[in-house]
Amino acid sequence: MNLSDFRAQVGIQPSRVAAEKWALAGGLNTEQPTPTPGNPGELREVLNYEVDLAGGYRSKAGYEAHDGRTAPSSLRVQEVRYTDLLETPTQGDVLQDDNTGATAVVIATDTDGGRFIVVETSDALDFEEGSAIINQNTLNSAATAAGPFEVPQDYDTQLEAAWTYYRSLIGPVGGASCSGPVRGVWIFNGSVYAFRDNSSATAGTMWLATTSGWSSVSLGVILYFRTGVTEIAEGQTLTGATSGATLVVRRVSLQAGTWESGDARGYVVGTAFTGTFVAAENLQVSAVTVAGTPASGTVGAAYTLPPGGRYRFRNYNFSGFADRYRMYGVNGVGFAFEFDGQYFAPIQTGIGKTPDTWNSGIGSDKPTHIGVHKNHLFLIFAGGSVQHSGFQQPFSWRVQTGADERNLGEDCTGMLEELGDVAVIASRSRTWLLQGDVRENFKLELYASETGAIDGTMQRLGTAIYLDDRGITTVQAAAEFGNFVSNSITAKIQKRLFRDLEQKTVACSVILRERSLYRLIFTDGSATVVGMVGTQFIGLTYIDYGKNVTCAVSGEMIGGSRRDAAGSVGERVFFGADDGYVYEDESGTTFNGEPIETVAKTLFYSGAMVERTKQYRRLLVDIDCDTTGEICIGALYDDGEDYRNADRAECMPLPGNRAQWDVSDWDLFFWDTQVLGRAVRRLSGMGVNISVEINSSQKHCAPHSIRAIETHASVRERRKLR
Repeated sequence: MNLSDFRAQVGIQPSRVAAEKWALAGGLNTEQPTPTPGNPGELREVLNYEVDLAGGYRSKAGYEAHDGRTAPSSLRVQEVRYTDLLETPTQGDVLQDDNTGATAVVIATDTDGGRFIVVETSDALDFEEGSAIINQNTLNSAATAAGPFEVPQDYDTQLEAAWTYYRSLIGPVGGASCSGPVRGVWIFNGSVYAFRDNSSATAGTMWLATTSGWSSVSLGVILYFRTGVTEIAEGQTLTGATSGATLVVRRVSLQAGTWESGDARGYVVGTAFTGTFVAAENLQVSAVTVAGTPASGTVGAAYTLPPGGRYRFRNYNFSGFADRYRMYGVNGVGFAFEFDGQYFAPIQTGIGKTPDTWNSGIGSDKPTHIGVHKNHLFLIFAGGSVQHSGFQQPFSWRVQTGADERNLGEDCTGMLEELGDVAVIASRSRTWLLQGDVRENFKLELYASETGAIDGTMQRLGTAIYLDDRGITTVQAAAEFGNFVSNSITAKIQKRLFRDLEQKTVACSVILRERSLYRLIFTDGSATVVGMVGTQFIGLTYIDYGKNVTCAVSGEMIGGSRRDAAGSVGERVFFGADDGYVYEDESGTTFNGEPIETVAKTLFYSGAMVERTKQYRRLLVDIDCDTTGEICIGALYDDGEDYRNADRAECMPLPGNRAQWDVSDWDLFFWDTQVLGRAVRRLSGMGVNISVEINSSQKHCAPHSIRAIETHASVRERRKLR
């Protein structure tokens, strides 16, 4: 009997190498040791990877401190060689070629190498050999140029030095005049705004990010009026007939009475305030009396935000005019407000006020949540009072103009408007649907009596998505008109999510529309990330910002993002932290100077040869990356029962730097020259199944995507008997 006949008789098949390839997809699965059917690319552990719409998992992009100044990640470092050094410039000085006019900011002076390390600041201009280099800060001649801009050979080192310098210029919101965490951050009309308490924590402040850093936003002046006989209009100048004080009107809110009956009562918000209005004086426009000031209570005062609070916002246009697009906000400690980019105006609803106290402070007029539905501004107060303004009148809260109130009977945790023609309003334990167009047909109906939303988690990403006590849930329109279906999408990480909810506090949530991601962020900076395609869930992963996050926002920066072509519109993402800084997310290749750590470990997968012991020979990983960097790949076998039987992680350059193949052990790791972006790792482990481990620590690499895995293995044993 020959060897082939013997193998056939005892059931032993000839050893052969079989290849099997599977896509990386499905996200994290911590509920079972092996992948769910159809998803062999699920993960048992993940950090700083997110589900990629193009397939696979994409590493987290960086973030960096933001105050409107030059972003460190936008820099390009150059060197200018010199002769005849006359004056050593200091870091931050501006050098100029006296002949061509080219300018650059000094990062360092390398006297041994005869070069200035600089950041170029004059496009299309260059330094010229023989030109005098003038230090614009001292107006002295610093040296003679020995040639044009060149790329330093130690580029990464010098780039990090430039990052460090430019990062040092960026300050926290409000600088030394403020204290505590960032309480709100928002995008409006292409600008970034932030809110933070003053240094003594006695008032809130509002700031605008500019090219020279954070700039304080004036909150204007409130002036109360009564006995109004002639309608006051925006742009008019009011003058106190007794005091001589003046104010230019920017907003008018009529709270009671009518102009026609001569008992109009309310307030105006103004600027250009001079003098001090006094009680019971006439208010005049062009020497004609139009109203009077109150006889008691507050007459007029510069408006200040109360300290503390949690800010929430909406941008909306309540009119048909393009210039009426405005920002609306609440903070839970003071009045709601409107801001048009120039004028700030508190919105007083009159809740809890009487004719005797109408001008006597905030009282209970402290909305916690905000929404917009069918051209009505909705403000929601503690205890579940849901109030809406008049139609297209965000400053009018009178029944006569269509304002009204409904009650939830418990504190609201969020409002998500315009899900079709329906708005979703939630408490911690229940969910309601708001339908209708005006007060007369608005209908608030209980949708779910046992599930609600945790505060700060409601977003819209193709469908409503939020976190409740049972997991992350989506609500979407059903086929039948007017019906909705809810669906929990966190079954594969349920135990871990419950543990997080027991040990952590939700800070906020944010969506990335261009990448179809929902990020649920906890106060410690960890975040659960949900990937969606339309209304279809495609997977969850985890990231960690390494910062104690307090708030976040994403939105289009009209007029173009610095990462996009000039004049284009691009989505940008920002978050605030407890250190007082605002950070731009999805920007740069570091976490504000720190390397980005990524980990992806697949579930143990046996492939088509179930329960057969295999000798693994090779591992191939499809990776997309456009820049330099390094990635490490290893493998575990047999459910990780024996770590001695493992191929420990070995590192190699990413495909963005295909020429740098100085790998520590060439026999273990190399790039397959036949397939672009495919890393090949030699394996020596044996087992029934395999888990692939991929990790990296990057400071100069743009996000990379891991797409698919292929293994080559030979069968060593026949199928085990049960």
